[in-house]
Amino acid sequence: MTGSESVLLATGEPHDALIARCGCGEEGCGALIARIAIDADRVVWDQFRRGSDARAEEFPIDAEQIVFDAQQYLAAILGHAETITAWRPTTRRAAMLVNQRVKGWRDDERRLRGGGCEDLGDDQIRLVALLGLTGDQDHSILRRRFRLDPGEAAQSLADRVVQYLANGGIIDDELVERSPIG
Repeated sequence: MTGSESVLLATGEPHDALIARCGCGEEGCGALIARIAIDADRVVWDQFRRGSDARAEEFPIDAEQIVFDAQQYLAAILGHAETITAWRPTTRRAAMLVNQRVKGWRDDERRLRGGGCEDLGDDQIRLVALLGLTGDQDHSILRRRFRLDPGEAAQSLADRVVQYLANGGIIDDELVERSPIG
């Protein structure tokens, strides 16, 4: 979302940009769209509306404009400053990729069932899996956090998590939180 190709980059011409979306990870779901404009010393977000990625239907939102210092804003968007928001689309995307790959997938049908993955909102995701069959003594929910490495892409983090799960590392991992079921 940052860099010289970012839709958030303020240029000479005002333009519309998708500035936020629903936490489900589907692009365009619950989209928040704003017009982004720049003048000499400030960047302004205004004309907020709710829409979809297709933008066939947009619904205006009565909201005040948001104003940023132009130098700070451009430095943040171009990657020359600290991130100006805690929202990390990389971890959301990684969690979505893991969920797509383990949906209906079973490592060992009798023992470990793929659960899913959730974005923890900073630089971490959490894998959740079920161990054992109902009635087994060790029937548990297993939870394991994974931290996004600096500069790591969503696909790489997702690959790491799926590989970990496929190799059965979650069963004996000391970092796993284990909660007995029933």
